[in-house]
Amino acid sequence: MINKNNSFEEIWHKLGKCKRVAMSLHAGPDGDSFGACTAMKYLLERDLGMEVTLVSYDPIERNLAKLSFSKEVEFGKDILDLNFKDFDAFVALDCSASYMLGKLKKGFRLPEDLFVINLDHHSTNTRYGNLNYVDVDAPSACSILVDFFRAMNVKFDHDMCVRLLVGLCTDTGFFSYDNSVLRALREAVFLIEKGNVDYYNEILLPIRMSTSLSTKKLHSLILRNLVVNDSLHCAYSLVSLADVN
Repeated sequence: MINKNNSFEEIWHKLGKCKRVAMSLHAGPDGDSFGACTAMKYLLERDLGMEVTLVSYDPIERNLAKLSFSKEVEFGKDILDLNFKDFDAFVALDCSASYMLGKLKKGFRLPEDLFVINLDHHSTNTRYGNLNYVDVDAPSACSILVDFFRAMNVKFDHDMCVRLLVGLCTDTGFFSYDNSVLRALREAVFLIEKGNVDYYNEILLPIRMSTSLSTKKLHSLILRNLVVNDSLHCAYSLVSLADVN
């Protein structure tokens, strides 16, 4: 059956045989890609003593880049800059198709002789891995990792939980999207308690409530140029983005 998932045990068994693994954030990476990949990297290095190379052709948003573990990602480097023969496997997270890994590359496919492990929550996932686990009901890729790590009795320490919370919170709009909100809240409580995470100061404040100066200037310009059209019952604002800089 083509849509059948491999088990977490199969995936864990394969990872246990690897010494060097490559990973990449997806094109235009978001918090879930960043959180999931850095959490997996942390686990493989901490528990399996593995050497993990994590790259990202595109940058992440400023608030995420300020987090300390962003230094674990080699930004500006595409997966095509890697020598795939140096790695035992490629782990793809939060990425529905291989052409979205790193820089967008139309028609790109990972080499057939490279073992690929694919974990994702998007319904559009093409199951391009040798081992695949796709849960379309999961609110985030980090949610899948929570299930995976719990099934494998992984230790959820502070560093692990913060990374997973970054992906979980950002991919649910901090629990404002209608994508399995109850499941996401339960996972968040589990991670906060297990990792003794200061949710407000470590997650909410630096990511959700920290607004850059350029964004504040944009909001100010929009409000100053706001025009209300009573006849159309609407409001609009004409702002040049050049004015923001």
